[in-house]
Amino acid sequence: MKAVGRFPIPALAWLMAVSGLGAKEVVSEVSPTELATVSADRVNVRARASLVGERVTQLRKGDKVTVLAKVTVAPPRDGEPADWLKIAMPAAGQTWVNIGFVKEGKVTASKLNVRAGGGERFSIVGRLAKGDVVKEKRVAGDWIEIEHPPGAHAYIAAQFVTLGQAEAAEEPKPENTPEAK
Repeated sequence: MKAVGRFPIPALAWLMAVSGLGAKEVVSEVSPTELATVSADRVNVRARASLVGERVTQLRKGDKVTVLAKVTVAPPRDGEPADWLKIAMPAAGQTWVNIGFVKEGKVTASKLNVRAGGGERFSIVGRLAKGDVVKEKRVAGDWIEIEHPPGAHAYIAAQFVTLGQAEAAEEPKPENTPEAK
């Protein structure tokens, strides 16, 4: 049996199958960003384009989102949608950084991962660079919840969103008055 590094090939194939690493994401950037409307009630917004991604918030029918990219996961896991939209982090979502890399409201590391929760096990939803300013919302242990930095993102299943401008409000009809006639 041929080994790659320390792992035999069958073990690597098994790891890929179990972990979903075999799935590929195909990202199509949307330029410029596009406004969209949530078309269903109580739609989960996730940190990854997968049902196993952490839920960062929930949106209601009629809520507006900014679409950054269209994402297709091929092949999708059983029972999961293949088409997702990468969106700007909604206001109700959470973004966190490790307190050890922030001093006096500025990032001290050359690159700092912004995460969906207070811990390394949470998905990365953005990145900051050295010197970037962070606005603290609250502290929990070694983590700081911060205001969303530019570029913070999340994912929503495309089937629950109507792309394009929100349904235009009907134009008011003129009243039946002598001036309107």
